[in-house]
Amino acid sequence: YTEPIAGNKLLEVNYAYVNNQSVVDWEAFDFNGFTGKYDSLNALQTIYFSNNFHANRLGAHFRWPGKKFDFQVGASIQQSTQTLTAAASKNANDSMVKRHYTNLLPMASFNYRVSNAARLNISYRGRTIFPTITQLQPTPDMSDPLYIREGNAMLKPEFSNTLSINYTSFNIANFNFLSANINIANSLNKIVNSIDSTGEPGVLRIRPVNVDGNFNLLSFLVYGIPLKNKLQGSNLNLSLSAIYNRQNNLLYKKNNRTETWMITQGISSNLDFNTFNLFISAALTYNRATYSSNTQFNRDYFTQNSSAELTYSLWKDYLVGIDFDYFNNTDNTGFNPSIFLLNGSISRMIFKNKNGEIRLSVNDILNQNKSFIRRIGDNYIEDNNSLVLKRYFLLTFLYRFNKPGQAPASDGLPKPFKRQVDQLRISY
Repeated sequence: YTEPIAGNKLLEVNYAYVNNQSVVDWEAFDFNGFTGKYDSLNALQTIYFSNNFHANRLGAHFRWPGKKFDFQVGASIQQSTQTLTAAASKNANDSMVKRHYTNLLPMASFNYRVSNAARLNISYRGRTIFPTITQLQPTPDMSDPLYIREGNAMLKPEFSNTLSINYTSFNIANFNFLSANINIANSLNKIVNSIDSTGEPGVLRIRPVNVDGNFNLLSFLVYGIPLKNKLQGSNLNLSLSAIYNRQNNLLYKKNNRTETWMITQGISSNLDFNTFNLFISAALTYNRATYSSNTQFNRDYFTQNSSAELTYSLWKDYLVGIDFDYFNNTDNTGFNPSIFLLNGSISRMIFKNKNGEIRLSVNDILNQNKSFIRRIGDNYIEDNNSLVLKRYFLLTFLYRFNKPGQAPASDGLPKPFKRQVDQLRISY
């Protein structure tokens, strides 16, 4: 409910009700020598565990919209009840735990129009994250005999604080563009893994616990300038980003701090000629991972990314496009992949207003596509190389509903700028 007060100021009152029910119904059977089948119930591995969560949230927000600014501040009070039931079967009722929580969830935002071409946005939000049923259910998961996972019914909910500051300036007259952003987040009672030995050689037990001291930082800067003279409509973009993550967990009952850095320097350019458009980019990323306990896992390495995208107008309504992406990892461990992807397409614009398109494209022309993912865990670095879809052909029909001459929605940014900013956000 929103009520105007004192002129253009607004008071908002809101209410929300949440009801979430989840169940683990888990049965395990051992081999029965009499029947020759796996039909002997394993009581230690069989459980019916339910998590019933419901919450009432009441909040109030004060908003002050002005000519050059928009200010909002408020908070919500959330009262929640969590009921955990553990039993040997669905019809049994061996144990039940009920907990009540009261949380204050503050928020604030400030948007300032510095000029017609520049905006400053500052926002803060606090929120509660409750553990999942997998993190709560206490029965050990023995499906991997070397990594025994079990939940922790005594887990507390996390509380996350997030602060975001963003400044954007785009002058449509001279095509100068600047975007600077910083995001800071920390968590109280963060749910992380506790890794410990079971007493058997090579067997580990993983159990979620609450810890403090976890912190994340993302910052990036993108600056774009136009290229004039014969390259009218073209631009050059420079970017710099930094991502820092600090994660605390327990390793053999001792605190283990994992810190990771990713610092990326990028450059790209959009070259617009009469008959074709060329977008090229390159980026070099410094990666660093350090462990306070297992220093032998510490890593320093670089990754390189480069790409190019060419669109050429053949004649009348026909367009030809070709693009490539190249990735290289300089680490001296793992798969050390080098990936080169080449794609091509030909399309024709149709209909009176040219708002329709028929496109035939070939993805991964050289048939070299592969998936490489590196995960930095609590006490390990894991490299995954997966089989993925390689070369294929695709016939596409596109229809644009925007009116003739109306540009598609793009947050007010030119395509190359928006693509670069979005990629930085996705990487975080």
